[in-house]
Amino acid sequence: MEDELLVKILSHLESMNNRLQSIEQDISAVKTGQTKMENGLTTKVTALFDGWQQHEEYFDANVRQLEHIEKKLDKLELATTKIGSAQEQHSALLAMLASSTARHESEITGLKRAK
Repeated sequence: MEDELLVKILSHLESMNNRLQSIEQDISAVKTGQTKMENGLTTKVTALFDGWQQHEEYFDANVRQLEHIEKKLDKLELATTKIGSAQEQHSALLAMLASSTARHESEITGLKRAK
């Protein structure tokens, strides 16, 4: 009877040993899968960070370019204002010259008649 009990215990221990080996293999497979997943995630996170960094650099370049264009636009606006002011002055001078010319022509005509 003791032998039977020992055989049962031994059989049970062998069964437990097999189950333990199976669990160890499962754990090893999980660790391998976890390592692969971590490596894949590291690559993806690195790619995302690189993409974000490129986006930020592109955005910064666009902001600098926009500021440059805005400065040029401000200069053009000032130049246009100056041109408009000069044009108004020239228009006033032309009107004055036209009036003076008309007066001179009538004086010349009057002098020719008096001759």
